[in-house]
This record gives sequence, structure tokens and C-alpha cells, in this order.
Amino acid sequence: MGQAQQHFDLAAQSYTEAIQLIRAMDEAFQQVSYAQEPEKRYDTRYTLYRFDLILQGILVQQALSDGVFDDLEQQFVSKITEYGDLMDYLRRYSGGQIDLTWAQLGALDRETQMLLVEHIPTILSTLCDHFVAPMAAIDATLIDLDVLSQLGDKILDIAAQLSQMDGQVDEQEGNAYARAFVQLLTDRWRAVTGQQQ
Repeated sequence: MGQAQQHFDLAAQSYTEAIQLIRAMDEAFQQVSYAQEPEKRYDTRYTLYRFDLILQGILVQQALSDGVFDDLEQQFVSKITEYGDLMDYLRRYSGGQIDLTWAQLGALDRETQMLLVEHIPTILSTLCDHFVAPMAAIDATLIDLDVLSQLGDKILDIAAQLSQMDGQVDEQEGNAYARAFVQLLTDRWRAVTGQQQ
């Protein structure tokens, strides 16, 4: 088994654990919030779909930060998720104006890649809000469990495996990961739970 496959397998395990955590939190949220109105309950796959897009958004920002989005990184980011695909979302979000495959994203010139990276937080903003609101609401009620921290650990594990795909772990990718995680999740989460920045 190659190194790339080992990194992907480790990331896939962390992804599975993140999905289990999100599923449990979403089901708890629905059970509490819609106890009197069960007809308002929704399929948890909507929440998992949102998570997948957020995760891919974070990983894309990380991977593109060094100016190289090679084949192994593209495969990693596109295959790590099960419920959603960022390229499909961008196509729908833009009404077909952003119509890329993962390989095409990797082949874009650096300036265009950076322009897309710059806009990912805005593009995913509403989707992030819809993902975070129920997760953070449940998190705020749990005394012995820090859901954001646990979820963050899983995402960090995935990001760490991605950064090792090309054999080079650099500070630039780490900084891009941290910035994306804060923009897409942490700031929103803390706003809902009332935690200090």
C-alpha cells in the first residue's frame, strides 16, 4: 500500500468519526427542537451535505495555498466526502458560471485559483450558517462535551493527512487551514454559543 493511500485511509477514518458525531448532534437537535412538531424533522443527510462542502472548502483553501493542487491532492479532496461535492455546488451556486472539475481547478492559473479561494467563505456563508446553528445550539447545552473541539480535531486530522500527500508539510498550508476553519466554522460557532473569540 502506498503512502498516499495510507494518508487517505487515516483521513477517511477521521471523516467517518466526524460524520458519526455530526449525525448524533443533528439527531439530538431535531429531537429536542421538533419534539412537538415531528413533521418539521428533516433528513440528516442535508446536514452531512453541508459539512462535506465546508470540509472541501477548507481543504481546497489549504491545498491551493502553496500554488500546487496536484493529482493526489485533487483525488483526496474529491473522494474524502460522501454526501456533497464542492464543484457541483459552485456550478449550481453560480448558475453555471463556475463550471469546473477538480482537475480543471488544479490547472487554473494561480491568480484565478486565489480569486476562487478568496470567495469561498462568501460562497459558503449561508450554508455554513445553516450547518453551524443546530450544531452549536446543541453544543451550548452540553456541559461535558465540546463538539466544536471534537469536530475540529477530526477536520485537523483530515487536513494533516492532506498536507502530507505531496510529501511536504509547510507552514503556508497550515496557516491557510487555520484561517479557513475560523472563517467557516469557529467564528459562527462562537457567535451562536456566546463564547468569547
